Amino acid sequence: MTQDNKPKTGAEAAMWLAETIREFCLTSLENSMHNGKDERALDEPLVGFSNGNDPLYEFLKNDIGTPFMMPVEIFERSFPGRKVRAEELTVISWILPKTRLTKNDNRKETTLPSERWARAKHYGGAFLKQLMAHVTGTLDKAGVLSIAPSLAPFWTVGVSERYGLASN
Repeated sequence: MTQDNKPKTGAEAAMWLAETIREFCLTSLENSMHNGKDERALDEPLVGFSNGNDPLYEFLKNDIGTPFMMPVEIFERSFPGRKVRAEELTVISWILPKTRLTKNDNRKETTLPSERWARAKHYGGAFLKQLMAHVTGTLDKAGVLSIAPSLAPFWTVGVSERYGLASN
């Protein structure tokens, strides 16, 4: 890290951001089942990074069709007048797994999700929005333009001819 606490290399930035996400997930009081037991809704996150020019995005756009948007399209729509090349962008992805208790409870069910699963889905979804806001806020403070697509004003759910409901 540099003296002003900003990462100076790509690897340092990835480690810094992955730890920022992990710490928020493990310490935020909003990552809660709201069941009076001080129980987290979601377990420790898995964090990954990809280049905005990864061929996977072109494959997904062709496979899913409308309304899928490429990372560069999302960036330029979010920051009008800012032109970038796809390879200049980094896409941050995370998985927020259900806890072992939630998975164990749900395995016992045969027709409906367990109460713990339903709570994790409901409260975990609300927490996810807070995590996205935390990450974009952290990056903004570090001087990095960022957008969480599902928090963007243009985010929408459309219909993919091949798959049905799909978001952009």
